[in-house]
Amino acid sequence: FGKGYLVNGGDIRSLQQIMGHANISTTEKYASLNLNDVVIKHHKFTPLRAAHAAAQESLFDTSTVVREAEAILKEK
Repeated sequence: FGKGYLVNGGDIRSLQQIMGHANISTTEKYASLNLNDVVIKHHKFTPLRAAHAAAQESLFDTSTVVREAEAILKEK
């Protein structure tokens, strides 16, 4: 349960409260993540994801590219 909670966006302190553990070290034992889990969580929640998506959208706005290409062709 603990590992799944963290991988899906939960935080360790909330998990500690949910599981009723007095010490965070007890919660950490139940919620240990391997490197792959950490990478997956990072990719899911990194603020760079939104920035990357915005950049891709602006870079590949086909309507703007088509208009610019048509304008260049009209000039020639």
